[in-house]
Amino acid sequence: MSRQIAVNLNNKGVLCLKEGKLVEAFDLFRTALMNVSGDVNCPQESFRWSQTQPASSAPAAIYSVTNNSSSTPFMYSSGINLLSSITAYSLEPSVNDTVFSSIVIFNLAIVYHLKGFECSGSQSRIQFFKAMSLYQKSYMLLVAVGVLKTATGNAVVDMVCMSVFNNLAEVCFELSDFSECQRYFVCLMRFLDSVATYIYDDDHTSSMLFQAKINFLLNATLLQEPFLAAAA
Repeated sequence: MSRQIAVNLNNKGVLCLKEGKLVEAFDLFRTALMNVSGDVNCPQESFRWSQTQPASSAPAAIYSVTNNSSSTPFMYSSGINLLSSITAYSLEPSVNDTVFSSIVIFNLAIVYHLKGFECSGSQSRIQFFKAMSLYQKSYMLLVAVGVLKTATGNAVVDMVCMSVFNNLAEVCFELSDFSECQRYFVCLMRFLDSVATYIYDDDHTSSMLFQAKINFLLNATLLQEPFLAAAA
């Protein structure tokens, strides 16, 4: 793995996302993905999640929790920065590499998700389906290394999981698959319940995760099937 190259490319892509430069972000994330090689066959029983990142690391990765675009209020659209430490996400190198891959794929999914809002008709649905597929792949990589449906205690990994569930619910809503939307929100709510049991690196990180929880809980409340929302 060309770790530092992947970190630089991914994090430049996140900056492009914030600036609305989707084409540039797509190219950067795609190239970053070529420089990562997470092992999806890593045995689940061997993982050990790192809870000892420097105090500044997690905020650097998820600093933009509250800065979503007002045009996409129900999705997490800011992206996740990569951390370069070989134990940023796990004490197991192969697990750490797989989380690397999962984050880049998640960011790539955000680009397709946002493109879906820019397009119309069948082209919009195509972009949303691509986003959904990549979100699912991002999560399945985490499942392969032992992330199931509860928090790990690693702030960045937990933020990725919350964001994946939230964005899967949102993209299913856009595709009018309301049953899947609610299923993912149920997964999100279960995960959010488990996040409350952990104390993260520092007060700033804990505050950011708490704000993210509030945002996602609000999404789960507001984003309902049209006739249910009307009835409420």
